[in-house]
Amino acid sequence: MMVHSEEREALFLSITRWCDNYRESVDGGYADITTEDINELYMIIMCMIEHKCQADPDGDRPIDVHLLDRKKYWASRYREVGYNYNTPPGEVLQALLDNASRANSQLNDFLRTASTNKLLKESE
Repeated sequence: MMVHSEEREALFLSITRWCDNYRESVDGGYADITTEDINELYMIIMCMIEHKCQADPDGDRPIDVHLLDRKKYWASRYREVGYNYNTPPGEVLQALLDNASRANSQLNDFLRTASTNKLLKESE
């Protein structure tokens, strides 16, 4: 798919509009961001990927994007897991074990916090 100059100009305009709405933190934390901001950025990135790479027969592109609102969700700490057909089995296993360990650690943190909160409420 060739990118026509009109499509490229529209993409540049979208990027410029998105960047022009700069946000600063008011309290030292994260700057204010909205779901709409994240959705717009996702669409810009997907448009760039669509103009760079042809989709496979299933419609998938060779680049996958996941955006995360850090004001709402923990940062992702997981490793990518290679496909079995082109990654040594030991590397696949290590990535899966690392991910399971990280998930277990997050679960323990959550349960410890929930337990502490429950104890604090009961002592009031």
